[in-house]
Amino acid sequence: MFFDSELNSAHTMLSNIYNAFCETATKMWAYARCLPTQKQPSSMIVISKSKLDGQLYFCSICSQYVDSCR
Repeated sequence: MFFDSELNSAHTMLSNIYNAFCETATKMWAYARCLPTQKQPSSMIVISKSKLDGQLYFCSICSQYVDSCR
């Protein structure tokens, strides 16, 4: 529903993606901090995973929006 291009403008969809991404990243950071030090992921792994997820979300939503405009 938050990402439905028939119900929301492109700006609203991108804003929803951004907010969901921030919430997910905050939760991941909190969970990682609770792990024992030896089991915590390195910052490079977290950053690369976050970048990949952001790109996937963006591409997925953009492709849905473009398809609905045709």
